[in-house]
Amino acid sequence: MPMDIGAADASFFSEHKEDAYFTVYTGRVDPQQAVELLFSGESFYNVGGVPHEKLDKLIAEAKQTYDLEERKQMYQEISKIAVIEEAIQIPVMFTPRVAAMRQELKGFEPNLLGKPLFADFWIEE
Repeated sequence: MPMDIGAADASFFSEHKEDAYFTVYTGRVDPQQAVELLFSGESFYNVGGVPHEKLDKLIAEAKQTYDLEERKQMYQEISKIAVIEEAIQIPVMFTPRVAAMRQELKGFEPNLLGKPLFADFWIEE
């Protein structure tokens, strides 16, 4: 049953009244934000709330790692555990994002949040 986002969040995440929740999730600038929000045992968005020692340890270690290749491997392992092995979150589909505009529109910068920052736009005449 369709409902507004606030009611859907409360019904699924807080009240546990729904069996599934389909929504759009935009990216985050740093993958650490995403894994903490989606997979941490203490996260609001981990609706099962079941702690997973290995996963929580990997998330904490990735947060403290500055080597990009090492972080990449850690995030791959985190995703494998969280999505494939434990099914904490199951991505159903990914949609490509397309931005189109007139040449007079200036200031548009794509970003990892997938949401335009309208304060930075202007029309050049």
